[in-house]
Amino acid sequence: MQALGQGPSKKLDQFLSYLHHDPTNVRLLLDTVEEALQCGQLSVCWDLSQRLVDLNREPDERQLYLASTSALATGHFDECIQWLMPAFQSESAPEWLVYNLSYAYFVQGDYQNAQQSIDDKPQFSDSSVPLNLLKGRIYLFQADYPSALEVLSRVLLLDKENTEALGLMSLVLLEQGQLEQALEQANLALSADALQTESLIVLASVYLSQLKVDESLAALDSLLSVKPNIGRALSLQAQAFLLKHRLQDALDTFEKAVVAMPDHIGTWHAKGWAHLIENDIEKAKDSFQKAYDLDHNFGESHGALALISYLKNDQEGCKHYLDRALRLDKNGFTGLFVKSLMLRQQGDEPGADRLIGSIMASSTPGAGLPLGQIIEQFVQKNQART
Repeated sequence: MQALGQGPSKKLDQFLSYLHHDPTNVRLLLDTVEEALQCGQLSVCWDLSQRLVDLNREPDERQLYLASTSALATGHFDECIQWLMPAFQSESAPEWLVYNLSYAYFVQGDYQNAQQSIDDKPQFSDSSVPLNLLKGRIYLFQADYPSALEVLSRVLLLDKENTEALGLMSLVLLEQGQLEQALEQANLALSADALQTESLIVLASVYLSQLKVDESLAALDSLLSVKPNIGRALSLQAQAFLLKHRLQDALDTFEKAVVAMPDHIGTWHAKGWAHLIENDIEKAKDSFQKAYDLDHNFGESHGALALISYLKNDQEGCKHYLDRALRLDKNGFTGLFVKSLMLRQQGDEPGADRLIGSIMASSTPGAGLPLGQIIEQFVQKNQART
C-alpha cells in the first residue's frame, strides 16, 4: 500500500469543484481519488471510490488500484476483497493486486487466505520484494518462524539492505529467544533507518528483559513519537512504566495497548497485574479473564485466575485453576507464586520463602513480560497494605 501524504491541496479543491458540476465523469473521479490519496484525505477517497465502483462495473486497472487502495486506507477490507477478487482470478493479475488482496485478508487476521493469495500467484515468489515481505509477516503472525526466516532471507538476496526485512528478521529471532542475533539484525536495520519499527520494538524488548528500563523507554519514545498507535510498543511502554512505579501512566497506556491490540494475551496479563498492584481485584480479574478467553490452554491465565480466587478467599476455585496451571506449565511464574502463598497460609514459611525466592531469582524468559519483578512489586504493595 502506498504511503499517504497529509494536508490540503489546491488541486484537490479544484477537482472537487469540477466534480460538483460533472459528478459522473469517471476520468475526473479517478484523478480526484488519486490526488486525495496523495494528500491523505481519506474520507474523500472512500466516498469517491464507492461512486467510481457504482458507475463502472467493469473497472480498468487504474480504477481497481485506486479504489482498493482507498478501501485499505479507510479500513473497508471486505469491500477491497470483493472488488479485487474477479480480477485476481485472471492469470495476468498484477503484483499490486495480489498484494492488496493479501493485505486485506492479513489485517483482518485471516492469515490462511492472506498466504493463499500469494501462493496462488507463484510467478512472483522469486522476484517480488513486497509480496515476500508480506508473506514473511504472515508467517511471523502465525508463529511459523522457520518459514518466516526463509522468506525474509529471500528478500535480502534480492535487496541486501532492505531495512524492513532486517527488522522483521530481528523480530522473528526475538520470538525464538535468540536475543543476541535479534539485536544484531535490529542494529543493522537501525543503522540505515533510525525509526525502523520492528527493530525499535526488538531493542525496547531486549532492554526491558535486561531491566534497562530507561533505555527501553527511550527506544519506545522514538517509535511512538512517529507511530503512536502501535500496540506492541504501547504494551512495552506500559510494562516499563510499571517497573518505574509509574502506576497511573502504566494503566493509561495499557488501555491504549489493548485497544490497538485486543488479541494479545501478554498485554491483558500485564494489565491484570497493574490492576492488582493498584488493588483493584475486579478489574484484574476482567483482564485475566480476557486472556483466558483468548487461549484456554495458556498456563499463566489459569495461574492468574487461581491468584484472583486466592485473593477472594475462594479455595475451591483457587485449587481448580492452580491444578490446571501447573499441569499446563509446571514452572509457570504465576502458578508457583500462588503455590507459595498457599504454603505460607498452611504455615510452611520456609517452603514458601524458597519458592518465592526462586521466582524472584528467575530471569525473564526470552524477552517477555518481566513477571518476577512485577510479582515482587505486587508483594511489596500487599505487605505495605497489611
